[in-house]
Amino acid sequence: MDTGSLIKYWQRRFPLMLGSGGQSIVLWLVVVWLFAVGLFLTLLYASGRQDRREQTRA
Repeated sequence: MDTGSLIKYWQRRFPLMLGSGGQSIVLWLVVVWLFAVGLFLTLLYASGRQDRREQTRA
């Protein structure tokens, strides 16, 4: 399945979510950006918890 047919499939499944081609590119960029920020914050929080545990043990 190529990218074009995949996009058409999602447009049929979620017609409100994907509009024109340009709009769907912006939507995907926003989704990827939000995912990246969420992942970054999760890793930051996890490393902060690890640092606090090491400080309490020392």
